[in-house]
Amino acid sequence: MLVAMEQAFDPEFPALPPTAAELPHDDGEPMESERHYEQMHLLTNTLKYWLGPRDDWHVAGNRAVYFSLEQVKNADFRAPDVFVALDVPDGRRERLSWVVWEEGGRLPNVVVEIISRSTEREDRGRKKDIYARVWRLPEYFLFEPFSATLEGWDLDPLTLTYVPKQPDARGDLPVRQMNMALGVRALEVYGLPPPSLRWILPDGTPLPTTEETLGAVEGALRTTEGALRNTEGALRNTEGALRNTEGALRNTEGALQAAEAEIARLRAELARR
Repeated sequence: MLVAMEQAFDPEFPALPPTAAELPHDDGEPMESERHYEQMHLLTNTLKYWLGPRDDWHVAGNRAVYFSLEQVKNADFRAPDVFVALDVPDGRRERLSWVVWEEGGRLPNVVVEIISRSTEREDRGRKKDIYARVWRLPEYFLFEPFSATLEGWDLDPLTLTYVPKQPDARGDLPVRQMNMALGVRALEVYGLPPPSLRWILPDGTPLPTTEETLGAVEGALRTTEGALRNTEGALRNTEGALRNTEGALRNTEGALQAAEAEIARLRAELARR
């Protein structure tokens, strides 16, 4: 999406590049629909949750990316719906915007645009061309959330053009730099009507949301509690069997004592004869 902005500084090139604090943070336009918004947050939040304390990736949604002073001068900006930058020092640190000259020249490695009727032409045209020729973005994806249509491309570094990705055996599109895939799954999450776009691990499972993780933990706890109750029942049955055995032993001891007493009586009687 293009960022509409007013120049906040001299329109001629400044002596020093503007900082993130001096630049707009997003495109100022709302997402096309609630489904677009929730889909963006599903992708960013699950990846951040999965990364945990890992600090060498930066994940952002609808965040402006500033890549040249010429771009700043012309107020021609890009705010990808979802982007991932790899091998980033202090990757978890919050950024107002992604400003390339503040990031050691690093640009995003993966971009996902959640397209709509109002953005599709830009996403497939001028923006895609800039991602290929200027950013040299290695992997680019488009997802239409209402039809659940996913497309992806790999950059040909020789021609600086995009080559369509081929789906894997599950029908997912590989995200090679992240050792993951993107795939459509028929699961309702975040109130999104299924299906939705998910990050997919090599074993074919989607990156879980916090709610899915909590649900899995709760399910495991319920299973453990059930196993404990079964164990307690088995222990009670064993205790009952032990008590029955102890009673049988006591009865046997009593019978032995009675038999010994009878033998002693018979011996005494024989001795008197």
